[in-house]
Amino acid sequence: MKKIRIIATGGTIDAVKYDFDKGEVLAFGEPAVNEILKVGRVRNLKEFAEVIILPQKDSLAMDDEDRKKILDVVLQESTPECVLIIHGTDTMPETGRLLQQHVKGKTIVLTGSMRPNASKNSDAPFDVGGAWIACQTLPHGVYIVANGEIFPVQYVKKNRENPEDPHFENIP
Repeated sequence: MKKIRIIATGGTIDAVKYDFDKGEVLAFGEPAVNEILKVGRVRNLKEFAEVIILPQKDSLAMDDEDRKKILDVVLQESTPECVLIIHGTDTMPETGRLLQQHVKGKTIVLTGSMRPNASKNSDAPFDVGGAWIACQTLPHGVYIVANGEIFPVQYVKKNRENPEDPHFENIP
């Protein structure tokens, strides 16, 4: 198993209070990724994964300074070849494209969820599990993993046309 640095930045996945009508995070809890990987029975988790928590934010509240902090962590000499970033879905492609411009020789996978991990019927465990596997198996590059699909970051957008079914899709 490859070593993975996990960067937890907040987003819907970590919400413990969430306004489903507005799609707005009201309060954050501990990063969900720790519990998800534990429940998923990832063996030797402490040996292979390091979790770094950056200020938790809804991705709509992220700015260039926040993205630079993520980039700085990824560029640290101690950062392994595999990086998994837990991120809000609304601006995930923007962060991914910044990383793609500046980082070479690493596999970076961004994931999150459309529903909080703490809520019933959350997509968080499925997305994190898919991202964990993708991070270890994909070639170097920057990807978004969501809802059972892998998207190269340069060819993805979030489709918000149907509020009942927001999802990522390929763009030409």
